Amino acid sequence: MRSILLASLCASILLATEGKNSDSLLSSLKQEQFDLQYKYNEINSDKLKFDWLNPITGAWSWTKIDKSISSDSETGTFSIALDQPIFKSGGIYFAMKYADANREFLHLSTQLEEQNLIKEAMDLVLNYQKNALQIKRTQLQIDNAIIDIKRKKEQFESGFVDSSDLDQAVLAKNTLEHTLLELQITQESLKRSFEAISDADITTLQLPQFSMMSKEEFVQSSLEVKKQKGEYLSNQWLQKATISDYLPTISINGTYYDKRYEPKMDSTSAYEYDDGYYSYGIKISMPLYDVNRGRNIELKRIETIKSGLKLQDVKRSEQKLYARVYKEVEYLKQKRKIALENYELYEELVASARDLLEAGEKTIFDVQTLENSRDTMQVDAQIYSIDAQLALLDLYAKMQGEI
Repeated sequence: MRSILLASLCASILLATEGKNSDSLLSSLKQEQFDLQYKYNEINSDKLKFDWLNPITGAWSWTKIDKSISSDSETGTFSIALDQPIFKSGGIYFAMKYADANREFLHLSTQLEEQNLIKEAMDLVLNYQKNALQIKRTQLQIDNAIIDIKRKKEQFESGFVDSSDLDQAVLAKNTLEHTLLELQITQESLKRSFEAISDADITTLQLPQFSMMSKEEFVQSSLEVKKQKGEYLSNQWLQKATISDYLPTISINGTYYDKRYEPKMDSTSAYEYDDGYYSYGIKISMPLYDVNRGRNIELKRIETIKSGLKLQDVKRSEQKLYARVYKEVEYLKQKRKIALENYELYEELVASARDLLEAGEKTIFDVQTLENSRDTMQVDAQIYSIDAQLALLDLYAKMQGEI
């Protein structure tokens, strides 16, 4: 069922997964920003992974000496030097593992940011659809209010009600008309907000139907949990790398040096020569004393413990979120069920009213009022369904690859 839903999601709105799809629900400009952020994360992580490799340094110089008495001379030198650690008591391995863990953390952080923006767009779409239904329901209520005014007017003219009843009916219609105007303004505002983050057409866009998943599935797929796991793992490797900084390091070094001396001969004593050499060696080193050694290691240990505790707290928060959404969805299901039952009841009342209309015992106003009330129940059921989708979106937006 979940695979069918995900396929429907991709086919319906072509959402990006893993931040690589250019046909995202987001606007092309916003999607391009995320694509660049993913690329930046990758390059930065690669750089961090190989930071332990020192550069090979090259140098060239040329010097000319002008002498007033003896001969002038020119000297050129060229050198290449390397000083590279090859063993740091595990520090090189720990640094590379930290870079890999940090890469995953950055990727998940960016993906969560992207999905939050996609969630905002989807939230606007669902609220736009809900608001459209609220406009429809309000219009039905206005239709009933107009019928009520007509009925009250006939009763007032016949002396069955006083003017206050007619006045209340008119005020009720006016209140509904103001509500309708506010809903129409809200509809336009939702559309403009959506256009600020998406190139799609909100009036025709159809979202898939989300369904409730198990708590275990939600927590396992939670980007918040995965991101915090990445931070915890990064801190673990960084702690080990910090400890290795105070252990022995083995380095190799090598140098190539070449010097050329060329005099401008004014005497037979002047001569030119080339002087060059190679050197290479190995070095073992370690800090003998560092006043902050214990503090640095302890700080990294505390950071690791804090990230581990935060991981437990994030899992707990996600479980609480799931429980809230689950209860909310169940509650909305019950409200939708009641609305549909009322719709069936009004359907029966409409049928009876039509029969009584043909028999002359009811007026057309009675039939129209019941029909509008029946349709209102149907609209309410649709609104409750959208409310459930909005609640489920809070979960799906946090699950990796689900939107």
